Amino acid sequence: MTLPVSRAVLHKPPSDGVSAACAHIYISLVSGMKRSPGFIIEVGSSFSRSGRAASQPGRARLALLAAAARPMANYLLIGTNDKTEAALHAAELPFLLIDDGPIADAFAERFAARTFDPAKDSFNPLRGMTHRQAREFADILYIASPHGETTLTVRNGKRKMPSLLLENSRLDQLKGGADPGVVEAIDTINDLLFSPTLKRVLCRHDFHIVEKRSIIARLNRAALGDFDALVLGLLLISQTKGHQVIVPDGGFYLKDIHTYLVRQNRLTVGLNFLAELRKSELIQNAVVGIKDKIALRCTPEDAELLLPYFTVLNPEVLMRMDEGTYLSLLATSPQRWEDLER
Repeated sequence: MTLPVSRAVLHKPPSDGVSAACAHIYISLVSGMKRSPGFIIEVGSSFSRSGRAASQPGRARLALLAAAARPMANYLLIGTNDKTEAALHAAELPFLLIDDGPIADAFAERFAARTFDPAKDSFNPLRGMTHRQAREFADILYIASPHGETTLTVRNGKRKMPSLLLENSRLDQLKGGADPGVVEAIDTINDLLFSPTLKRVLCRHDFHIVEKRSIIARLNRAALGDFDALVLGLLLISQTKGHQVIVPDGGFYLKDIHTYLVRQNRLTVGLNFLAELRKSELIQNAVVGIKDKIALRCTPEDAELLLPYFTVLNPEVLMRMDEGTYLSLLATSPQRWEDLER
């Protein structure tokens, strides 16, 4: 029987005068191992620090082909180092990336993705809404604006909201009668639309989310404010079908409702610390259980927790990494990475 192979790969940025072509050192750890006897450590260089492939002709094209060809998988990017290189390494097509910084810039340069700009674009979440999306929309609103969610009035409003959404075509033209639960649901949505940005973005429709088209959602939390950014991010995630969801700021955007993304092998999440998810226990446990992990200078607490996954490595390896260096644990078959390593 052939066992699946796991690999811990140390990626270091190319230094001046050194070829950026991958030079791999394989160390077999069969003897004395407590884990699967297929475990290998591989040391080599990764993409250039800028995320460009100028020093590696043809490398970007191979990465693009590999991203399109391999099956979806989950990835955890954990640590305080810059996550641009690691996110590019893990990208799979089509994707939804939620970011507004160097990661979004690098993805825009590497991939032919459509950009969602909340200052210009809009989408109607009620258009083609499914029952699952209606329930998720209600969850999103009460997650983003938790106000007495244990009270009977709020519980009734949350119960009535999915049906209300499915029976209407626009958020700013809701009709549902005088039932107290319906009134509460409409009031909650009106609170949402008090934001001029959310009212403009969610009550028109000029941005079509195509199943096979990648999207870069540039959500600037500083410009939008946390509430508007959170609502838009959660709704965009809900709108995607089959996209890999890439959230470098997972501590802000990921909630317990997103465990289905892990079950569907569609989540790439970035965290500085695992404690960022401490308020969402379900998604925290799901994220820690992700098999493909990429460490980027972890805290001592996270290094100790992640140490068993990287088997023989000293926790200092996870804690003391130069910028641009990261360690990836590829728990799936290495055939998925052949195009990247040729």
